Amino acid sequence: MPTSEDTRVAEAPVDPSVEPGLAPPTRPDRRLVADPDDEAQAVEEPPVTELTDQERADFASLLTCGRRYKTITVMGHPVVIQTLTTADEMRIGLFTKRYLDSQLGFQRAYQVAVCAAGIRELQGRPLFTSLRETTSDDEVFDKSVEAAKALYPIVVTQVYQAIMDLEREFAELAIKLGKLPG
Repeated sequence: MPTSEDTRVAEAPVDPSVEPGLAPPTRPDRRLVADPDDEAQAVEEPPVTELTDQERADFASLLTCGRRYKTITVMGHPVVIQTLTTADEMRIGLFTKRYLDSQLGFQRAYQVAVCAAGIRELQGRPLFTSLRETTSDDEVFDKSVEAAKALYPIVVTQVYQAIMDLEREFAELAIKLGKLPG
């Protein structure tokens, strides 16, 4: 029968070349494995962003369709506006180029061009209608600019501001979702 002396664990032999109290080197590419319960407590859950039903629909629309529409009322008339694409912004830039030397002219030309690109319907009808099939988006833009030039400044300013607000709403939603830096 084994005695208590026999069941003692044998101590590891001491290497005389190793200085007592010297720790082994650490390797930065190695990871210590901890108790799974300790890791669960150390890992924090990322914050959950809550969206309203309207914000969910808006974001899904932006991802799938890429464009958002909104109906506004200007001087008692319904106007359907939309967000702008990069192509719209490039057309706006080309249109406003000739007005760069005129401070007031450039500002108004920019607003008119944004309205031409952003208005889908004015009182239930497109801003520009053609009897023939249009050949390009550039032609539609040019004709829409001519129609927007006929609008009064107070109307152009209100529609322009609504289009900019629509763009801002999506930027705020993207920031809220962490897709854009805030």
